[in-house]
Amino acid sequence: MTNTPDAIVRVSDARAAERAKAQQERIIRLHDAVGKQWTKLAAELHDFKHHQRWKELGFKSFDSWMKSMGFGKSRSTLYHALRIGSALAEIPRAELEQIPKANATLLAKVPESKRGALIERAQQMTEERFAAEPEVRAANEGELMVRRTLLLPVSLAEQLDETLAMAAWRESSESREVQIEAIIRAYRESQTDTGETVEDAYRSRL
Repeated sequence: MTNTPDAIVRVSDARAAERAKAQQERIIRLHDAVGKQWTKLAAELHDFKHHQRWKELGFKSFDSWMKSMGFGKSRSTLYHALRIGSALAEIPRAELEQIPKANATLLAKVPESKRGALIERAQQMTEERFAAEPEVRAANEGELMVRRTLLLPVSLAEQLDETLAMAAWRESSESREVQIEAIIRAYRESQTDTGETVEDAYRSRL
């Protein structure tokens, strides 16, 4: 019997769905053990989103998949893990998974061109020692200076950072101008009389 194009597509779709379900199960297990395997979770989330695996499970967007999983309040932790996993995507996964959460968060603030020499130190050092590394300290001080300049509390700055990150993924653009325009457009469209935040307004349109 000769396989028709439709049959081949169905087999391909079925295999893609199986792959997506398997990765979804890994994410659930890692979510439950997030303290110990945070960077592994970050890498899985980045891969899941980057390859748009939620589509293979019948969802219209990554965020609609996230909402369906029942992660509740821990969703903010998962978005943070996703942001770090995406920021450090150039690091081989086996190496990334050996970096503790705190050091991975610090490393993501360092320009990509300066990260290579820091990977091994990020794996081995305590958070206090790693934060004292010149490149890491400079990146942290730069971020704090921006926050002071904008007069934003840390929590609000983090929310803005996550919203910009979502805009970068949605618009497939590293341009801050493009990201900010997308956020403003989503905000205007939402007319947030319902009380939803700008972040939620943008997420709802992903």
